[in-house]
Amino acid sequence: MGGGNHFIEVARDEEENLWLIIHSGSRFLGLLVCNYHRTRARNYLKEKYQGAGAYHHFEYMPIETEGKEYLEDLKITQQFASDNRRVMAQVLIEGFFKKKFSACPVVESVHNYVDFTDRVIRKGAISASKDKTVVIPINMRDGSLIARGKGNADWNFSAPHGAGRLLSRGSAKELISIAEYKESMKGVFSSCVNESMLDESPMVYKSMEEITSRIGDTVEILSILKPLYNYKAGS
Repeated sequence: MGGGNHFIEVARDEEENLWLIIHSGSRFLGLLVCNYHRTRARNYLKEKYQGAGAYHHFEYMPIETEGKEYLEDLKITQQFASDNRRVMAQVLIEGFFKKKFSACPVVESVHNYVDFTDRVIRKGAISASKDKTVVIPINMRDGSLIARGKGNADWNFSAPHGAGRLLSRGSAKELISIAEYKESMKGVFSSCVNESMLDESPMVYKSMEEITSRIGDTVEILSILKPLYNYKAGS
């Protein structure tokens, strides 16, 4: 599943439907691909400019050759991340809930990726194209939003991928007590409410109200999913 703020959650909507929510990425493969191609780009520029250091942190490669290979590897990495999430979902739905995975509707809402359909690089953002169903997690107490994209060009056909942090990880561990954390999580079952996860407590993130009040131009909110169970990978 990964680490940090990656999670598995079981939540319920207003109509008593249960949702399984999984936040996970490429499981280190993306970092390996990035480092490999950054090294290739640096070597290309060293050769091109005979060792000049003027292009430090601005590495690039010709799109016709090495750049094309990078984009192909990126596509594979993003597909691997998608497949990984689906495998986790299938194992849980069929192994634990005893349901057929193929009978369950799937909503995939990805951030920190390159969208090869509209050629948008989305860092901290998700696609909110016209009529696309999206998921916007808020925090482990208040849950997630299910919304429908409006395809707003002024928003670059995008929406926020989550609530966004109010406190850094270091500040959270200094300013929030374990007692506050435990009190805030009453009503949600989680084995991850401990001192090591203070930096993922609900108070670390912007509020549900702040997010919903600002995203109306890019998405229509359909439902709010309230957590029943939450497991944080970092624990």
